[in-house]
Amino acid sequence: MYRLEGKDYLSITGYLPGNQRLGEGLRGSAGLLPVLFPPRKQTPSASESGGQPFPTPPPKSILPRMILRKPLVGKPLEDEKLEKLWPILKFLATYHRYQVDGFDRIPKRGRALVVTNHSLATYDLLLLGAAILRQNRRHPVALGDRKLFALPWMAKWMTRIGVVEGNPKNAETALRDGKLVIVAPGGMKEAIRPSTQKRRIAWKNRKGFAQLAIRTQAPVILAACPKADDLYNVLPNPLTKLLYRKLRIPFVVMKGWGPTLLPKPVKLVHHISGKIRPPRWKEGDPRFEEKVNRFHDRVSKAMEELLAKTGKKTGSPFA
Repeated sequence: MYRLEGKDYLSITGYLPGNQRLGEGLRGSAGLLPVLFPPRKQTPSASESGGQPFPTPPPKSILPRMILRKPLVGKPLEDEKLEKLWPILKFLATYHRYQVDGFDRIPKRGRALVVTNHSLATYDLLLLGAAILRQNRRHPVALGDRKLFALPWMAKWMTRIGVVEGNPKNAETALRDGKLVIVAPGGMKEAIRPSTQKRRIAWKNRKGFAQLAIRTQAPVILAACPKADDLYNVLPNPLTKLLYRKLRIPFVVMKGWGPTLLPKPVKLVHHISGKIRPPRWKEGDPRFEEKVNRFHDRVSKAMEELLAKTGKKTGSPFA
């Protein structure tokens, strides 16, 4: 573990005193992981780095001056779009004092399906993906709305940052390849619901994630960000329902901070659940649909309980 020296360093939750070890910070926060920004100075000893000088990532890496536990293996992350997006994510993480509660429950290897709620702002999912990328050095595969992929320029950009079209074939292929897949089953329907329905999921007939988990035997890990529903006030509007039902157009009437459309500066925390194992099955199982329904209900109930954590402290001294 590398000691951080200097007066202080900036984390997503505020300032920590210098000379505090990263490991102590994580243990003391019950698994709550702030995504750390570059410290002023890093001076690992030769013994801490295995007798080798501490590696310096390339200047244009998506992980500039990141606190690394191991040298980079192979090529650095080369997504130019991610490099350009990173300053924006860094700003949003600071603005919202973003944290992940229970980050150690996200596996560093092997297949898993991360199931999330869907806010109107949506960028809370990008912050979670960035946290996984920085800390676990693992590029998650996110499933995006098919409508977005109908636009060639949007499809190209989303593919570059690790988002693929959300269809069964893409999702199953990624999981069978051992990837970490992120999906928001509620999709646009959940994102545009009015604030009178905030912290409620719209998964009633969205059972694809349950089928996917059972078919690939991938464990489900829930990631709930309750406060993401407080970024905007979404007003009930019959036109919103009509346009979405008829044309699938996400039209909303909303307001942000004060009279503006700026998102409110609320603190965002992703709460991560433990693994939820799907029931076993085999091809031709006559009870497959029954198992899907039961697993869907089980996961949906667990997400509702996780979303209810919004008023509870995370255990962090900065909460």
